[in-house]
Amino acid sequence: TPLPTPSTEPAPKLAAKEFTYTPEVTNQTSGEPGFKINPPSGWLSTSAISINEKAGFEAPDEDKEDGEEGSGLVVNSRARITVQVQNLGPNLTLALLVDGIKEKSSKDFEKIEYLSETKTSLNGAETTRIESKYFKKGVWVHTVDYLLEKNGYAIAVSGTSFDSAWSNRSGAINASLASFTLK
Repeated sequence: TPLPTPSTEPAPKLAAKEFTYTPEVTNQTSGEPGFKINPPSGWLSTSAISINEKAGFEAPDEDKEDGEEGSGLVVNSRARITVQVQNLGPNLTLALLVDGIKEKSSKDFEKIEYLSETKTSLNGAETTRIESKYFKKGVWVHTVDYLLEKNGYAIAVSGTSFDSAWSNRSGAINASLASFTLK
């Protein structure tokens, strides 16, 4: 029996120090969960792009993609990892939030392909993992989202890159997402 061929792809390296999020004291009493995540080595911490974004990291180098056909435009973007935490309130469940995200996405993007949706465990937390690709302005974007709920809060742990760069980015993104733990 032949031996399996070892992978020539180096194992993705994560940052030596994990990022830890601790909610403000007023939010701790409401049950807002804290978390830890290790970004890929060399990735940069970013400013929040929404009130719910509690952690954001981006690749140090940009990926390039041709824009809309015939436009001659080249689109540059950095792969990103984000963690968002949102209070669900009394009338919203994680399942309703996921349905709402899908409905909004169907309006925001020209095309969406859901590659997989599975229930899984992420370091002891029950999650829904959704892998998808979406198309807008001539560019396909690949994303993986882990969606979970704790203490009435929805948490989205997400990694995104151009689909054309996914084969180079997915190892680091998936390793980082897999490091996520609730506190």
